[in-house]
Amino acid sequence: MRVLITGQAQIPPRIGMGTRMWELGKNIQRLGHEVAFVVSRRSAKEPSFEMVEGIPVHRVREWRKPSRWLAGFMVPELAFRIARVSKSMHADVVYAHLEIGCMAALLAKTFTRVPVVYGYDTLPLGEFILAGLAKEDSVKARMVEAIIRFNLAHSTAVITATQHQLELMSSQ
Repeated sequence: MRVLITGQAQIPPRIGMGTRMWELGKNIQRLGHEVAFVVSRRSAKEPSFEMVEGIPVHRVREWRKPSRWLAGFMVPELAFRIARVSKSMHADVVYAHLEIGCMAALLAKTFTRVPVVYGYDTLPLGEFILAGLAKEDSVKARMVEAIIRFNLAHSTAVITATQHQLELMSSQ
């Protein structure tokens, strides 16, 4: 099986989400499958493509804005790269970690028809508000919820871990 993994993280990882995505990719590769990544390019010093421990890593330039919760990628650019890499590797599935990667993978899916598995592993909206990332009933809070609901509704499959996420999925 050929798996393309995408998300808003650095590969090779430095901390957090990147570590989870990297370990997932390495474990899939250890099982004998082909893996590639399309991820963030955080600085001009990082190459747009490199092989890391035998795994192709494609990087898309980040789009930084003051509001970081949604600013990681220019979605059309990311979607284009996902579609291009997906077609060139003949991907069987795209694993999209978190909101922006999933939204871009779903856009790419309109051209590639490759199934998208959404790794829905995010903060409940209430925690976004408590953390100061969004104000209750703000445009940002509604946008986060709309993106999550869109991804849940249109992904081929969803992987999640928390009770809140399961409840949100069951309300779809």
